[in-house]
Amino acid sequence: MKNKHLSFLSLGSNLGNREKQLADACNALSKSPFIDLEVSSDIYQSPPWHSLGNSYYNQCLGIYTSLSPFELMESLGKTETMLGRERNYPKSIRNIDIDIIIYENISLNSRRLILPHPMSRRRPFVILPLKEIQSLKQYKILDDFLKAVELNPDNDHNIIKLNKKGGLHG
Repeated sequence: MKNKHLSFLSLGSNLGNREKQLADACNALSKSPFIDLEVSSDIYQSPPWHSLGNSYYNQCLGIYTSLSPFELMESLGKTETMLGRERNYPKSIRNIDIDIIIYENISLNSRRLILPHPMSRRRPFVILPLKEIQSLKQYKILDDFLKAVELNPDNDHNIIKLNKKGGLHG
């Protein structure tokens, strides 16, 4: 792959077989000629975050991509659609959700995409898997991102590490 860019993604599912949904997403991403899966966190269970339905299964991935941030966002959206994601209404239940959390050291604020992901530093179900990835393999951009995060222990007590790898091990 030419011009590799390091990016971190967050995957979530709260509909159907959540573990399988995450594995299917990892498998679909690994088949892209524009994405190399580098590392994955274990799967974490968390209560719904401003949405309805079951608890979520969440996982973070470290990838290398030759796509630009906007191309990556479009590719992830196509992957979600291919896996059966329907966008019935904002914050709806979903079989799969894939977000770009970090793309290189890029800060971006457009109508279509904000990087780093604007809510990610407040979401324990994103931060805890990213901290796990950082403990497995040191990434400068991830270290810089995590230094700006301070989780309130009262906010992450409902996050359960399931000790399952849905994708690539590290």
